[in-house]
Amino acid sequence: MKGQKGFEKGFDKGFSKGKGKGQTEIVVAGCRHETVGAIIRGEYVKFGSNHGRPAYRKLDKPGAQEVQIYFWDHRDGPSMCGWWFGASVGGDMVWSFRPGDAPVPPRSSASGPSLGAPVAADGRSPAGLGPSIEVMLRLALLISTAHGWSCNDAGATSWLRRESLAEVDALAVCNDGSSASFYLQENTSSPDWLVYLAGGGWCYDAASCQGRFDGHLFPNHPCNSSNQSMPCFMSNKDYPETCGKTGIYDRSDRSPLHGHNLVYVPYCTSDAFMGDGAFGPWQFRGARVVRAVLKKLGPRLQAARRLIFGGGSAGARGAMVFLDEVRDRFPQTDVRGFLDSPYYLDVPSFSSKFEGFQVQHENVLANFNASSIVSESCRAKFSGELWKCLFGQHRMPLVRTPYLMVAAQYDSWQLSHLVHGYDGLEEHPRYTGAERKYAEDFAGKTREELSHLVRLSNVSFVYSSGCYEHHISEKSSFWSSHVRGLSEAMAVAELPAGRVGAVVEGCSSYNCGCSQSAVAIV
Repeated sequence: MKGQKGFEKGFDKGFSKGKGKGQTEIVVAGCRHETVGAIIRGEYVKFGSNHGRPAYRKLDKPGAQEVQIYFWDHRDGPSMCGWWFGASVGGDMVWSFRPGDAPVPPRSSASGPSLGAPVAADGRSPAGLGPSIEVMLRLALLISTAHGWSCNDAGATSWLRRESLAEVDALAVCNDGSSASFYLQENTSSPDWLVYLAGGGWCYDAASCQGRFDGHLFPNHPCNSSNQSMPCFMSNKDYPETCGKTGIYDRSDRSPLHGHNLVYVPYCTSDAFMGDGAFGPWQFRGARVVRAVLKKLGPRLQAARRLIFGGGSAGARGAMVFLDEVRDRFPQTDVRGFLDSPYYLDVPSFSSKFEGFQVQHENVLANFNASSIVSESCRAKFSGELWKCLFGQHRMPLVRTPYLMVAAQYDSWQLSHLVHGYDGLEEHPRYTGAERKYAEDFAGKTREELSHLVRLSNVSFVYSSGCYEHHISEKSSFWSSHVRGLSEAMAVAELPAGRVGAVVEGCSSYNCGCSQSAVAIV
């Protein structure tokens, strides 16, 4: 890697070892980058190991952001081998990285630059920083949006080009009124397509939407200072011209869709692709965006042999409410759904800080004019409670189109909100005994409702891990994680055959069946 020496010195800066078993073993200091430095500075103790090396956890007060130092070996390629700062071992939120296979983290170095300043929005180094520091900064700023829309992902093997929707529908726009887009990689030799709606939370009233724009609420990317590394989720202003993807988009045989025509719809409407109205200073036109994508691709999808229509997280909830409409729109095409993590449970919140997902859905329906995605059958079933037509537990039994639905029993997005009132996704929560019992009861309720769903539906294929996770189909976990010997990728491979039923982890204790514990009990 060009400039590797400078990068290594930058990582070394302020990194020292403590002494004494049971005491602080590593102290991290220095780091000029304001955001990253505030996160990683502090004292660390050994708490386990990973890939044959010790792993360390930052000492901090309960409820603070979990920070770990761990080693990752060559299994995902030499570019991933080295020592990482991250929220959890092997997780997607990472702050800094030093390549190499040293047996312990690097010691202090009196020479060499500190982490420096962020990479500018145009991808160039800030004034005064050379190319070696630019390389370092690109790696240090991998603060992942893997639970929301993302481009140029680590390990990307597919590169999709940007397509505007401006000429299709003038109202197919982002929250700020900028034109929505999608990304496309065509394979003219294939008759099969994937259309995938990206995720990234949502807002539902004036306060939550302002917080989403300002950056003090999820995804914590201030729109006035965003860039391609930390994009605004309410605008197209940070969309790159090409979008690199992995996971379900992987061009190797690790993804069963590797030969498909690939479509990725980034998420800038904050309404789970359900709205078609204006609210305050913003536009909420997600439903129009989906219909504009389908219109622009219409002739090609009409001629397709098979269309996998789906999404992840908020995108999966959008795909859920659109799936039957898509099949009706393309009757000559074999349409199948892939819904990664849309299945919200209608349960009360444990935390008094969170009023519940039910109120959010009521507000989205009323504030953003989401009525166009309420099907006739759902309107008849839930007259007077139409918000349930946007809600996974209530809407999924009414879906007629064959689908694969992924629903983790310890869905980390839902539990982050319900247990701690956390706006976003806690990478490594710390639970009291009562909180853990709530989480295990939530998992039991998920298994119960999924069993009910499978009995009701003759088109459903349900895949449910016993892990604390959410929306893994855009990551390598898509093929590397398994439930009863079946990966999510293997489950997708069975979609064309029309498999129905369920693959559900049957153990009942928290995060059971997973190799790494994702929670601390306090």
